[in-house]
Formats: sequence, structure tokens, C-alpha cells
Amino acid sequence: MPNFSAPFNALVGHFESNGLNFNSDQEDKVVFFTMCGDAAVYTCRFRITHDDDVLQIDLAMPVLARQPKVREQVLELVARANRGLPLGRFDLDLSDGQVTFHIGHTIGSSGLQDEDVRRLFSTAMATVDRYFPALMRLMYGGHTPEDAVYLSELEAHSAKVTDTKPSAPAKKTARRPRKKNPDPKSADQPGLPDPAQGEGTDQPQKDR
Repeated sequence: MPNFSAPFNALVGHFESNGLNFNSDQEDKVVFFTMCGDAAVYTCRFRITHDDDVLQIDLAMPVLARQPKVREQVLELVARANRGLPLGRFDLDLSDGQVTFHIGHTIGSSGLQDEDVRRLFSTAMATVDRYFPALMRLMYGGHTPEDAVYLSELEAHSAKVTDTKPSAPAKKTARRPRKKNPDPKSADQPGLPDPAQGEGTDQPQKDR
């Protein structure tokens, strides 16, 4: 019976209880397997490090940036993608062109919990699925690193625009008051005699 109080044994127990096929190295405290996401199949590597205090997860992309010119562009893409990440980071191995997403978690005194592993792994998978298409657009679609990352983050950009868009002002439904028609008998109108001047039609005419 393994001692599940140890972080590595707890990690192994997590994958066994979820029926996942994996390989492990007890000496190096590593668990590794492949997982199919929404965009690609990734090589996953879980490690217990720093005297059992840290869980580290690495998800490797299924492509290599081997050509020097492409590798320079991938470096820019990685930098642009990392800028928008709240957790984790992308790395580029300059020796072979491997792009990997890395995320870590401090285990703490309570030990490694199933929910910790599940939450961290879900975050990692969602992140690589979002940015893997950007890598494909850059390497095979002719996109610039800036455009490739922007398209992968388009949903987030759209949400910001929706949140900051000012609401339209309410339409006024009240009508303006209509002007009253002037009294046709008013003495102020031109062409009508002013009674005060004594020029009415009832005045007797002078004898000629």
C-alpha cells in the first residue's frame, strides 16, 4: 500500500483513480503521458521538485521550430503570448525548437490534493489549446507573431470591448410643445388698423 501522504505517491494515486494510462519514474518523481486536447495531442510531464514542495507541469507542443528564421519568430510569439497569461508561461528550447507550456504549484503543509492537480492541469490544457493555433498560423499560415497571438486572444479582446462599450442614451419620447397660432385679430399684425390711433372704419369722415 503506497504512502499517499508523500506528494509523488499522491500524484500517482490521482492518475490511477482517474483511469489514465501513464508512465512514472519514482526516483526522479516524474509522471508522463500523452493527452489529446481540442487542438492537438500534447506530451505531458508532471514533476515533484524542491524537496517535495512544488508540483511542476510541462505540456510540449507536437511541432518543432528548427529553422533559425522561424525560431526567431517563435521567440517573439512566445513573448507576446506570455504577456497576456495570468498563470504559467511558454518556453522555447533553443537547442531543438521545442515549445512547452510550464506551470507550477506550491504544495504546502496540507499536501497535494486531487483538486490541486485537476485545476492546474485544466488550466494548462486550456492554455495550450488556445495558443497552439497561433503557432500553426505563424509556422505554416504566413501570419506575423503579433497577428497570430491576437487571433488566439480574439475572444478576450471581444469581451473587453463589450465591457467598456458605453450604453446608448435613452431616447426622448416627450414631444416638444406646439407653438400657438397667433390670433388673426391681433392688432400687432401688419395691415390692420390700430384702434388706439383712431383709424377704425367707424370714424366719421370729414367733409370735403
